[in-house]
Amino acid sequence: MSTDTTFRNFTAQQAAAYASGRGGSYPQPLYETILDFHQGSRDLCMDVGTGPGKAVWDLLNYFNHCIGPKPKPAPATSTTEPLSSPIEAEHCSDPTLLHHAGVNPNSIDLLTVAMAAHWFQFPTFYPSAAQALRPGGTLALWITSPCYCHPSVPGCREIQTFLHTLEDELLGPYMMPGNRLARQCYDDLPLPWSSLPSPSATTMTGGEGAENPCAALFDEVALERKYWDRGGVTFGTSLLCLMALRDRFLLGREVGFAWWLEGS
Repeated sequence: MSTDTTFRNFTAQQAAAYASGRGGSYPQPLYETILDFHQGSRDLCMDVGTGPGKAVWDLLNYFNHCIGPKPKPAPATSTTEPLSSPIEAEHCSDPTLLHHAGVNPNSIDLLTVAMAAHWFQFPTFYPSAAQALRPGGTLALWITSPCYCHPSVPGCREIQTFLHTLEDELLGPYMMPGNRLARQCYDDLPLPWSSLPSPSATTMTGGEGAENPCAALFDEVALERKYWDRGGVTFGTSLLCLMALRDRFLLGREVGFAWWLEGS
C-alpha cells in the first residue's frame, strides 16, 4: 500500500486499481446543468485534477478540445485509453494551470474540477483559474456525497447509524482537512470571496478575517450551488413522492450501485 498522500507516486498496478474503482462516466444531467449555466463558447475545456480522465472523456462530447493536466510522473492519473486529438493529457505538478499545461491566458471556456478541489491550495488556484478562463468563462467544481444505505435494505436505519459512527466519529479525527471538505459536500470550501484568517484574529476575540485578494476575480452574484439527493433517499419515501421531488435527484430516479459501476 502506498503511503503517498498526494496521489503522485503510485505504481502502474495501483493506478489501474484506482481507475477501476472510480467507476464509469458521471451522470449526463450533471453536465447538462453545467452547460445550461455556461453561456460561452465550447471550444476548449480543461479538467484540473483529472485523475483517470473520467470527466475529460465525458466533456469531449460537448467541447471541441479538452485538456486534462496530471501530476508528474503520476502513473495513477494516466488515462487508460489512447490519447489522440482533440484530447490531450498534459503534465501539471500543481494547480498553477497556465504555466504547467501550456495554454494561453484567457483561452479556456470551461474549467472543471471533478472531486479534486478539496486538495487544492486556493490562494494559488483561483488566480490561475481566473487567468486561464476567457471573459465569461465558467469554473465548475463538484463532489459526490457520502454513501447511504437504501431504505429497502433490512435494518437500514441501524446500518446508517453505524456508518455515521464509524466514518464521522471514529475515523473523523484522523481525516485530513480535504477529506472533511469532501464529506461535507463542499459546504466550507474556500471561495474566491471568502474572508482570509487575520493573523491577529482568534477564536476568543472573534476578529474578522482579511479581505481576499481573489474576490475581484470572480462574480459572486453569478455563483450557483446545487445539491442532488443530499442525505440519501428519504426513508419511507413513496414512488409518487419521488416523482414530485424528482429535482432533488440528479437522474430524477433512484439509481442502483451496479448502474454506477457500469457507467450506463
